Amino acid sequence: MARLVSLAVLLLLCESSPRTSAHDCRAGAEHSVTGMMLKGHIYKTMSVSLGHECLKACYRDVTCQSFNYVLSQSTCEFSNRIKEAKPEDFVPDPNRYYFKRDRKRVPLGSIPELPAESCKEIKASEDGQAVSGKHWLNSIMKEESVLAYCDMDTEDVNECASNPCINGGTCVDGINGYTCTCPPNYRGIRCENDDEFCRLSTVSCTSTLKNVGNPVTHHNKSPTQGAWMKDPLGVMGNDTIFAMGSHYSNNQLEEFESLDKFKAGVTRKTYTLPFKWDGTGAVVYGNHLYYNRENSQFIIKYNLLTSNIDNNITLSGYSPRRITYMWGGYSGVDLAVDEQGLWVLWGNTGNGNRLSASKIEGDVVVNTYNLSTESMGSMGNAFMACGVIYCIDSYNAQPTTINFAYDTKTGNQWNPNIQFRNQYGYNSMVDYNPKEKLLYAWDNSRQLTYSLTWN
Repeated sequence: MARLVSLAVLLLLCESSPRTSAHDCRAGAEHSVTGMMLKGHIYKTMSVSLGHECLKACYRDVTCQSFNYVLSQSTCEFSNRIKEAKPEDFVPDPNRYYFKRDRKRVPLGSIPELPAESCKEIKASEDGQAVSGKHWLNSIMKEESVLAYCDMDTEDVNECASNPCINGGTCVDGINGYTCTCPPNYRGIRCENDDEFCRLSTVSCTSTLKNVGNPVTHHNKSPTQGAWMKDPLGVMGNDTIFAMGSHYSNNQLEEFESLDKFKAGVTRKTYTLPFKWDGTGAVVYGNHLYYNRENSQFIIKYNLLTSNIDNNITLSGYSPRRITYMWGGYSGVDLAVDEQGLWVLWGNTGNGNRLSASKIEGDVVVNTYNLSTESMGSMGNAFMACGVIYCIDSYNAQPTTINFAYDTKTGNQWNPNIQFRNQYGYNSMVDYNPKEKLLYAWDNSRQLTYSLTWN
């Protein structure tokens, strides 16, 4: 019956489309493909009585490049891409079929409402016929579409054509990227940060943690384990939320415009990472996501602006998947950001299966501290704040305590005996945000923050 319904809808679409012959439809040619869908690029949906209404609505929308028709729900899913532009997202689905807009389709990158991610994507979308020139791209400047010159022979973009550097910075074009040479007193990807920001981000902390407040619940998002975070430098937006569901076998990073959009489940962008991750210890720091590549010693430095790997940082001495926090989940590598910069907390077989902390500078692991904690497998979670490593005794006890602290600046260690509440009984991620002075946590599918007070 489903097959008969599919054929009936397909015939209606063919009759509505003056450029699609009956033979094309019977053969499942490029315009319509039964049992397939384009995922990840749907920007709106619409319920209809008949399938050909999807095509008519698509014709009226300049953003519409293609659509999926959901047979069981009589629903159109409108996409701003075609399968040629994103072949990796063209996947089987017996309950859908895919239809490519066959006439008056606006070329990708030709209007600001339909920006492309790359010159290569434009070329693929236009069957190799795109010409070199200025096209609209959304991968150069965060949250903004800009005109940039695409060389369709090399598929490279001149990012400097969009004048991305601010505050008097000079743009230097590169392959699949650009750099800004900043004037004195400015730094950042686009020279967006002045001296005041620089002083804040390199502040030398003298305080230690005194108290952790009760958790504030912001959202309920599956699965049980996961990670959520903001960029503490604000390069990716002061309000932007990133979420990574699951503790392994996943490579989909979600980006949300704000906390309200996160609560509403409105994703702004989904990144398909080049490798899957282990654990829930990833961090966003500036325009990069740092995460542990599954079953490996590598920390991937992934550029969120270019969607490229900028570096593989090797964590020598780490034995993948052998040591984890008490809750498991391949959580042996836990990246952290504090006022001193980027750190990695990790289970070290060479340190009696206890926790070690290493500073990362210039994409190189430096200054490893081998801590005399209990074994990592007996520890709930850990985090860095102001150069101090804090260890939480349990991931599920209500309450538990922060029962170990080590100051990397002085070498002092102590038991701070600070109360900590695992509100929902399964805290798989606790990380500090140095800009907001908050702890972010993922506790049994709930996303929480904790306020902090200091000595």
